[in-house]
Amino acid sequence: MPPPLREGVYFPFSGLIAEFIFIKDRPSYSGIVGKDGALHLEYLGAPPSQVQASVLAPGRAARISASDFHDVWARNNTVREMHLGYCQTRLSYARQSAACNATHGGGPRFCTWLLHALDCLGGDAISITQEQAAEMLGLRRTTVNLFVQDLQKASIIRCGRARIQLLDRAGLEALSCGCPRPE
Repeated sequence: MPPPLREGVYFPFSGLIAEFIFIKDRPSYSGIVGKDGALHLEYLGAPPSQVQASVLAPGRAARISASDFHDVWARNNTVREMHLGYCQTRLSYARQSAACNATHGGGPRFCTWLLHALDCLGGDAISITQEQAAEMLGLRRTTVNLFVQDLQKASIIRCGRARIQLLDRAGLEALSCGCPRPE
């Protein structure tokens, strides 16, 4: 896992940030943040100690310190309303993710996760290893490898070294679990 990002609120313009919660000193994936999101916003910039984030796909982001964000939040009603809306969206997605993880198999969840990651990046390719994808989904790397092989045989994706290229979005959507992805 890459080194964690320092404290503060991040607003990515590009790239992808993975969030992890530590349970018994082991990281467990809890979400990704891309160009349409914010990192640590729901904590007013100071995430709980068991939450960490690291860059999954490099990009650019604006950062504001936790104290500066809290000052702006305290003085500006529009910021507070946007903050509340974002937190409600994140909570809804967390509930959906928990239900999805409990209900759907690894293959459909991998397809849904890949679609979500590509949407966050705003493109049709992601630089990620199968090991990283397995960590994100709580699966074994060998299991992800089987999913990748099946998707390549179906000409839905093409994989190179630490890179997945989407070739057939409709095909990937048809194989996904169908759970809604955050907008």
